[in-house]
Amino acid sequence: LMKSEHPETKLVMIGHSWGSMLAQRLYDKYSRDLSALVLSGSSLLIPGILNGGKLNKKWAHLPNSSGGEWLSRDLEVGIKFRADPLNFKESFSEVVGLIDTLKLMGGPKKTIDPNVPILIQVGSEDSLAGEKGNVMLANAFRKRGVDDIVLFVYQGARHEIYNETNQDEVLSDLATWLEAHI
Repeated sequence: LMKSEHPETKLVMIGHSWGSMLAQRLYDKYSRDLSALVLSGSSLLIPGILNGGKLNKKWAHLPNSSGGEWLSRDLEVGIKFRADPLNFKESFSEVVGLIDTLKLMGGPKKTIDPNVPILIQVGSEDSLAGEKGNVMLANAFRKRGVDDIVLFVYQGARHEIYNETNQDEVLSDLATWLEAHI
């Protein structure tokens, strides 16, 4: 619809967290309609890499833990997340459910357009999959022929990289990459 209404406009899909997982599956089908893909807080979607359990486990022992420490080193981010009635307290697998989780699983398909540039951004302490899951994701795209792929790993950062203590760096990297590619 966007391409038909604005045929001269370059289309970039940006997905974060669960949105990045949905974006991967949409990219499998519609990559030829895109000018670029940006994924953050993502992972290669295979069992054993993606944390479907308690995302705050690493920080749960902290005094006065809000349950949102997995999101950012800026503890206010987690507090605000927990106070929002539209957010969840359950594990990822409880939120998404087994059937929908299975629909998201898998790597990039053979049908993708390898000429679409990809940016992946992740915090090294992202409890969803961290650096390992995103290195594997970048490598899976490379195996499908994508040469123009960049992975930024932000040391110490957690899941919500756009709401992290170094968000200026993260957003600057995003803007610089988009300007170079769009």
